Amino acid sequence: MVERGTVKLKWRRSLFVFLALVHVIIADDIASVSRQEPVPVEVRNERLQAEQAELHWLNNVISRVDVQQDNQTGKMMASNPRPLMPDLVTTTQKFELPEPLQASVIQKKEVPNFEEDEEEDGPTLECQHYDEVVCREQGKCNVTTLTCRPSGHLRFIGCVAVFDFPKDLVTNSSEKHWPVEAATVKTLGCMSFQSAEVADCNHPTLCKQSRLTRNTIATCCCTTNNCNTMGDLHHLNPDVLKESEETRNILFPTPRPPPTFLQQLVQQAGYIQLLICLGVIIIVAGVLGLACFLYTSCGKIKKKYKDMEKTNAMENGNRPLVDRESFEMVETPKELPITDFVRIGFGSFGKVYRGKWVSDSGEVKIVAVKKIMEVNRRDYEAEKKIFEELHSYGKWYSAIVPFVCAERIGDEYWIVTEFQERLSLYEMLKHNIINPTLCIRLILTMLDGLQFLHDDRPCFFKIPKKPIIHRDIKSRNILVRSDFTACITDFGYARIYEKTGVARSDLLGQVGTTRYMAPEMLAASTGFSTTAFKAMDVYSMSLVMWETINRTKLLPSESPEYQQPYPELQNTKVQDVRIHVITNKMRPKWRPSVLSHELMSLFARVAEDMWDVDADSRITAGCAFNQLWLHTMAARGRSEGYHSGDDESNPLEVSDPLEVYHDFPGKYPHPSADPMDDDNPPPPTIPICTEEGVIHGDAPDVPVKEAYEEFLEYKPEPEQVFSVEKQMLMTRAEFEELKKQEKEAAEAQDFNSRSSTPTPAGAF
Repeated sequence: MVERGTVKLKWRRSLFVFLALVHVIIADDIASVSRQEPVPVEVRNERLQAEQAELHWLNNVISRVDVQQDNQTGKMMASNPRPLMPDLVTTTQKFELPEPLQASVIQKKEVPNFEEDEEEDGPTLECQHYDEVVCREQGKCNVTTLTCRPSGHLRFIGCVAVFDFPKDLVTNSSEKHWPVEAATVKTLGCMSFQSAEVADCNHPTLCKQSRLTRNTIATCCCTTNNCNTMGDLHHLNPDVLKESEETRNILFPTPRPPPTFLQQLVQQAGYIQLLICLGVIIIVAGVLGLACFLYTSCGKIKKKYKDMEKTNAMENGNRPLVDRESFEMVETPKELPITDFVRIGFGSFGKVYRGKWVSDSGEVKIVAVKKIMEVNRRDYEAEKKIFEELHSYGKWYSAIVPFVCAERIGDEYWIVTEFQERLSLYEMLKHNIINPTLCIRLILTMLDGLQFLHDDRPCFFKIPKKPIIHRDIKSRNILVRSDFTACITDFGYARIYEKTGVARSDLLGQVGTTRYMAPEMLAASTGFSTTAFKAMDVYSMSLVMWETINRTKLLPSESPEYQQPYPELQNTKVQDVRIHVITNKMRPKWRPSVLSHELMSLFARVAEDMWDVDADSRITAGCAFNQLWLHTMAARGRSEGYHSGDDESNPLEVSDPLEVYHDFPGKYPHPSADPMDDDNPPPPTIPICTEEGVIHGDAPDVPVKEAYEEFLEYKPEPEQVFSVEKQMLMTRAEFEELKKQEKEAAEAQDFNSRSSTPTPAGAF
């Protein structure tokens, strides 16, 4: 009885406090609404129209005043229009669009064409020209003189200047205008107007500001030759403007508090509807409170009977005296049964080791351990999510590196996969010339892996699969098995494309290796559809195909050297690769022996269809794989009588050979021709991994230390992310540090506001 009465007392007290709080809120909001003076609709609309007209005028001036001069003809050409946002006028633009894209933008925005009006009769005006952005980015800071002509129906021209308005400047002067400092000038140029009244130039020979705007950017205009020189610019005197009530409100506007939710309801619905809504809210809150009370009571009754059963069981000796539910689960450092670590590589993400996994049953397995640092935890989580998604389907696809586990060990994050003794495709091609049979098997299997990642059809798992985009396809991220089949690895940049898509903040960045980036990624013009990201993977895979074919010996007299895609590039920064691939439209070149080879010429044509400059025109990974697979199997059938169906003892001969190969991994060989049967040249040997490095078959006499240093000379470029606040590209670490600083500043401001509030008596 005491417990039940205590619960009822608490419930009644809580309901009373809730009703009192609602009463205080309603009374305060209704009082504030009654004290508020309503603003007439006509006055409000007039203010909005004035602000919109003023903003449109200012943006029109700023977007049209920026001009550039053609060095060959001396004609005036309108530059790329700036965005109609005052806060972004002085922002430095980090991306430089190629010429075709700039032309399309200019045509779309309908910028006036001064070339067509050059032959028409009309007055000309000489004006000073200067651009702060060009000065800061290109070092061209000289003030030049340009001859301006009217454009179309805009027959009135004037010289214009754009500069910062110093609203906090103290001049102690009663003059209406004040000279502009040269350091605050943004742009000098000319502009066409419909008439002199629209231009509203304050003075014909001096460039003086004529109106005040609600931001830090000001403009002025004049109508005589070279009247917008640095010394003739004047802005309105802030001291004089502060004396006027109207201009003071423009310079230092008083922020109006937004109306509360109840105030909006009162203005829109009225008091009766508001009371009805509050009544409904109180009823719903009462029902929820009653449900919580009943749930708590039932939980206590259930626990009471459970304790009674537990006591009876312990007295009878049927259960242990220790209840596991009474202990708090504390996460302890995990350990994995991996020993004998041998480092085989490292990069910006961390280090890669070969290790020995000993299970509880004593089974020994050689694994590869990628130890990721804390700063790259985001890549670890993405890769773990990909592997866990593939592992949840019940069976593994052979063209993807087999996954073992992913755990946090101390301050590191480990991704454990099966070790592939022939290492990466990059290592094999760099140290060995391969034969055509090996080249065909490598290309077929890595295309098989890519089409599996992109596919969402229930072909292999018999259930729909979510598409996966890799975003970092390259020869270093393709491993070679002992039977010379390829498997894709390193899913740090990969993303799963759900039904709702992928968050744009998660895809907003230039990721991957610059040399293998697709043109749309280099131009920062990627779409956010699954088709767009699949096309970028297809482009990268075509360069890996060229890299493999270019190292293949097709003639007895050949000895092809290893080359990465675009070997003519000395510098692989984004800017240089963008100019080479997009502006110059360059692609890797084939050797004459490749184009004359019957089968390799087909592989070359498919690769060219995969690296098309238009992402929508590229063939998919599945289409490329099917073309090469059918032609390869047909050629093998003509030469070896393959797929005849005479021998029913081998499932590969009577069924889809590739499906059987994936359904029974390790039981049957790959359906393609065995590279061990081709000795022109012989297949590469397995590299030796030691404590000091990796020894390859092409350099057995080279010291291990030197070979290892050469193996580790590559360091991938970090991921770049576009910051909307800073309007610039930055590394993922810099982006996370910026977010951390913003969070700390917000917490400090919140702490200061709370510390300045008096603490109520009797509270801590």
